[in-house]
Amino acid sequence: MDTDLIRMAFDSMPETLAPSLLADHSGLQLAALTTLPLLASNRPGESPVQVGAVDHAVDDGFRYRFTVRRGLRRRDGSALTAADYRDALVRAAGSGTVVGYWLRNVRRVDVAGRDVLEIHLHTPDFGFPGLLALPGLAPGTDLHEGAGRYRLVRATPRVLALEPTGNLADEHPRRRIVVRRLKSPDLNVARFVSGEIDVTSDTAFPYARLPEFRGGEELQVRQIGVFVALCFEGDLAGDSGLRVRRAVHRALMEPPLEDLLPGPLLRTSGFLPASGFDAAYALAVNRRTAAPSSRPVRPGRSYRLLYDTYYPNKEIARAVACVLRDAGMNIRLVPDRYERRAESGELRLNLFRAMRGDLLGVYRGLAFLDLVRATNLFPAFDKTLYAFDARPHHLAEARRAADELDTMIADRAVCVPIAEVPGICLARSARLPWEWSACSLS
Repeated sequence: MDTDLIRMAFDSMPETLAPSLLADHSGLQLAALTTLPLLASNRPGESPVQVGAVDHAVDDGFRYRFTVRRGLRRRDGSALTAADYRDALVRAAGSGTVVGYWLRNVRRVDVAGRDVLEIHLHTPDFGFPGLLALPGLAPGTDLHEGAGRYRLVRATPRVLALEPTGNLADEHPRRRIVVRRLKSPDLNVARFVSGEIDVTSDTAFPYARLPEFRGGEELQVRQIGVFVALCFEGDLAGDSGLRVRRAVHRALMEPPLEDLLPGPLLRTSGFLPASGFDAAYALAVNRRTAAPSSRPVRPGRSYRLLYDTYYPNKEIARAVACVLRDAGMNIRLVPDRYERRAESGELRLNLFRAMRGDLLGVYRGLAFLDLVRATNLFPAFDKTLYAFDARPHHLAEARRAADELDTMIADRAVCVPIAEVPGICLARSARLPWEWSACSLS
């Protein structure tokens, strides 16, 4: 075995190598290795780690001041300074992308000398530091530049190769990384057990199989904040489709769906994670009566339900189709990849990830649904998120905000929360290569 090599598996490869455009989980994990943000996300529930910054302070939520770490270098050997971080942040704020929307509260960005960066906000935002881990806010326009701990030296549709840069100490010093695409969760598990890979990405996992692997200390099963929602497209998305959308809402709130789903139904508290995730998933698995069978297509109008082919989307789509057919709707299932949407339809299963490590992260993702942005729902939706961020975060306030947003979504029937999907990480080290810790910084 090559001890200087970490062998990793992603279930999908990033669609782009431009940090400002990365949004999928494999791309964000790759960016955590190859970019150098001011602050970096840590393990779930842990505070962000100072990476490009060695110190930061906040003034009543209006002004954030960062001191940039000295000795950081680009691939060409030139130094990274506060001005580089300012330029990246200003570029991202004006980009018209998802990241630009998150930065709508930034009023001005200043530098003082070589090392000090000051960010001024229009209104106080106590959640703002969580945004600074986004790769689009780190200096660099391509992951090959390698301003982080690693640089990308090879990229194909199935293989990524990285080498260390020497820019910060690492818990895996001088070790190269090779990432291969393994789409199947079962294959990920099998390759890990056989010793062919050292780390897998967070991926959907057949949770009912967990007892088979409970004995392995390396197995890490994590609640990674992936939620499934049924969203409306095509002519069902407009005002004329409101009656049908509300009928779908009513049908999916009935008990049969919960009996068929391979995961916990999110019927209450909107998209907030179920309390006691393991118990909720065990209950869902144990009470499941049977996989929904295929049912004959009824005459009349047919509604196309699009779903991604990753586990467990097909199972969830079949359960939804079964319930809606019982309610009198003619449903046709159509596989269609998220990354390359080629099909059109009226219904689609969408995955949403928490984008800022808080309980409202999925609502932030929903803000980018075309159906949300194209209706008069969006200003009120955005205002509620904005008001929450302007106060110090507390669980009770998050739940109140979620209740407001749930009511807005239900009134317009723009989507239906379905289930929470488990994630699995397999690793032969205590900390994953893309995770940061204070002790790993020099």
